Amino acid sequence: MAKKKKRRPLEPSRRAWAPLLAAGVVVVGLALVGFFLFGALEPLDIPDPDRSIMEPQVAAKIENYREEVRQAPRSHEAWGDLGVVLHAHGLEPEATLCYQKAIELAPEDFRWHYLLVQAYLAYDRDLALEASVSALEVRSDYPALLITRAELLEERDLTLGVAELYTRALELDPNSPSAELALGRVAIRAEDYETARFHLERAAELSPDAGAVHAALARLYRRLGDNDKAAQEAQRVRVSTRTVPIRDPLRSRMRQESVSSTAMLNRARNLVDQGDLSSAEAIYRDMVSLRPDDAAMNVRLGDVLSRQNRRSEAKEFYRAALAIKDSDAAAHFGLGAALSYEGAYEEALSHFDKSLIERSDLVAAIVGSAGALAFLGRNVDASARYANALELEPDNVSARRAFAEFLFQQQRYAEAADQFRRVLTIDAELGIVHLQLGASLAATGAYEDAHSHLERARELGQNVPAAVEQRVAQGLGRGSR
Repeated sequence: MAKKKKRRPLEPSRRAWAPLLAAGVVVVGLALVGFFLFGALEPLDIPDPDRSIMEPQVAAKIENYREEVRQAPRSHEAWGDLGVVLHAHGLEPEATLCYQKAIELAPEDFRWHYLLVQAYLAYDRDLALEASVSALEVRSDYPALLITRAELLEERDLTLGVAELYTRALELDPNSPSAELALGRVAIRAEDYETARFHLERAAELSPDAGAVHAALARLYRRLGDNDKAAQEAQRVRVSTRTVPIRDPLRSRMRQESVSSTAMLNRARNLVDQGDLSSAEAIYRDMVSLRPDDAAMNVRLGDVLSRQNRRSEAKEFYRAALAIKDSDAAAHFGLGAALSYEGAYEEALSHFDKSLIERSDLVAAIVGSAGALAFLGRNVDASARYANALELEPDNVSARRAFAEFLFQQQRYAEAADQFRRVLTIDAELGIVHLQLGASLAATGAYEDAHSHLERARELGQNVPAAVEQRVAQGLGRGSR
């Protein structure tokens, strides 16, 4: 009997498999697309610093940029921008992770290479030196990177190629005091003192307030045996507190991203120094809204409003500061100055005096109170306060000018002239003071001297009043005393 063939298990036909195969292809395709678009299907490792201890505006900004990365995980801009924000707030280790990811995604973008070097500088200078090699491969004409790499090499006593890096940086940025100082330092080490003198004196021209430049010049002059110049430079070190500036747009833009109170205040102060009062005002308004119970913030906003001659608005913020802290000397002074400008001298004097209770050495408040006393006719008291201010700060130009003007108003012309002369020994280029001195001298009959100061005032852009000019001309016609 023939054996029956074993039946194979039933298999679906090709047509039956078709839908399943198509579905599988779609799933695999989506998986591949997902892999290439978003990387492996793992949770994104986005740096997540502890934001509970941060200022609210800082925490919010960091979280916003983390969200940008979540939304575009394959974007080098998103990763790089998060790195910049973390870097700007002193979170360098977290920033380096972001810069590394940005470099993976866009290895040709110099920004992330350079900022990675800068972030490493804060906590691992060996890694910074290593990263500088890759950064230079991408771009070799960024002066700040050349200087950074040269300095890192110097730290390790690896001097080969250092002078070339500094020289190239100077070629790219001929007005770089940092490169000039570095080349001067390298020349001192090589005992090439004439070259060192050339570079260091050039650095001093470019950055006269940088202590490091004067310290290097002091060392150089000592080696040259010029002890007098060495002593002069050593003295300048004590009063030159600024660092040597370096042109670094990428780092500057990174630092601009900081919204910490300290960074915002520094930015506002710099804007005030540059004369951009409206931009400074905007920052101080933000600060007041963030810290409404901070008396100092209200005072700073009041000050910048006062400097824009918006004293009525300024008074509101000085009063707000005093409502928070009644003993705030700066708020009392600011309010006193605003009231004095409006002619409310009694109230102004009260606030100046309260300011001086808290800070008896606040020269601006002493001068302000002296001015209020003068307007109130209390001239003896006013004179005593001007003398007190000048005893505390003999070279305070504003205080000495105010005293001289007070004396002129009292028709004490010879004494006024003496004080105006003292001002010019401090700053000889004050055209208005030459004019005031000329008028004082004319009133005493010293017409020749008056004429010379009036001429100097004109050279410095002052318009000489016709009455003063006529008096001097008539006096010279009669002969001077």
